[in-house]
Amino acid sequence: MSSDPFLIAVGIIGTRELTDELLNEVIGMLPKITPDLDTEALDKIRKQLEATIGISMVTGQGLHGGDQEPWLEEFKSSIKWNYWSAYSNELKSSGFGREVIRVLDEDTDNILNECGNPATDFGWNVKGLVMGDVQSGKTASYCGLINKAADSGYKFVVLLTGMIEELRAQSQERMDVGFVGRDSRTIFEGDRENRAIGSGRFRTAFPNVLTSIDFDFLTANKKVLGGIPLENIKEPVLLVMKKNKSPLQNLKAFLDSQMPKGHHQLGLPLLLVDDEADNASVNARKDEDPTTINRLIRDLLKRFTKSTYVAYTATPFANVFINPDENDVLGEDLFPKNFVYSLNTPTNYIGATGIFTESGAHQYQLQDINDADPHFPYKHKKDLVVTSLPRSLEEALEAFLISCVIRDLRKEPLRHRSMLVNVTRFTDVQAK
Repeated sequence: MSSDPFLIAVGIIGTRELTDELLNEVIGMLPKITPDLDTEALDKIRKQLEATIGISMVTGQGLHGGDQEPWLEEFKSSIKWNYWSAYSNELKSSGFGREVIRVLDEDTDNILNECGNPATDFGWNVKGLVMGDVQSGKTASYCGLINKAADSGYKFVVLLTGMIEELRAQSQERMDVGFVGRDSRTIFEGDRENRAIGSGRFRTAFPNVLTSIDFDFLTANKKVLGGIPLENIKEPVLLVMKKNKSPLQNLKAFLDSQMPKGHHQLGLPLLLVDDEADNASVNARKDEDPTTINRLIRDLLKRFTKSTYVAYTATPFANVFINPDENDVLGEDLFPKNFVYSLNTPTNYIGATGIFTESGAHQYQLQDINDADPHFPYKHKKDLVVTSLPRSLEEALEAFLISCVIRDLRKEPLRHRSMLVNVTRFTDVQAK
């Protein structure tokens, strides 16, 4: 049984509805199981249970092209779900509700079923698209998909993030917790202890990682593999990369160096997850002259006999308008020819439609700002001199800071806290 008191409480509740009586019963039992819990810790667990257990969610829906045979149901019972089970336990310990994890399990099964079957002897090239609302759990989805892909036999995994290093490092940090199970920085520093973190606490096997929180893929990173050819690596290999020319070219060169003599493709199954896939990945030029990032992504896919490309985005318009019939010297473009899958949001999600539509449940939160024009005229130029701020902006800042103080006083577990201020379309004015 887990030593995490929150997980113990979740296990005691099981599938029962969380009532006040059951909650009191569980909180009363915990000190008998873990005697070192004090009143403050118990109160924290109570609030965590109240905030997560009652959330509901509905499985997503998908469309598929019909040329990819379903395969997961046949193989599911024979697959050892070590990576997925560990990730599921990590989500539970992080406060994810039981129902949210159940739907995540179903969604990632449905998406994996649309991907190529890594156990087949023949080659395949699958392209798909997963849509989800902004900040609604896309990261948890593709991290779950990567864990399940590793369990089912995918050996090479590339996660493409945005175009700036800060975003890539943030994604690497999340993957360290959700999939790698270790701090990628210590792996490259040669730390022998290299203690388990995140999902790594719940399993004994660990993937190979060729990127770090500190840096993107460099050719020298291959030293982590100890000279063992990719074809002979037992556990899967992960790279978290920017959509930049240099690291993608480094990866191409590394893959070429791994090719068996006389071959132009590797026999390893590849999963390439393209986060924010509408950014940089889509060919913005004529089809016979693809943009650099688009061309490099297609080059990577061509280097594997078995490749699955899954685009994740909240704004899929550019992706679905890729011409599905056009080929060039690189072969097919990144159009999601095999499947499109739409994720749903949990009941505690508040998005744009809930605020900015008249029928939205949270429309009352929308407030008109009527005091900004004297400070930022509607038709101002980029050389506008900023001498003052609207009182409404000052009040908003005060409200944000006070809310942070309240959360500190409540001793909440550290969560993201951010405030977006957008007063102009000019970066110079915004900076002022």
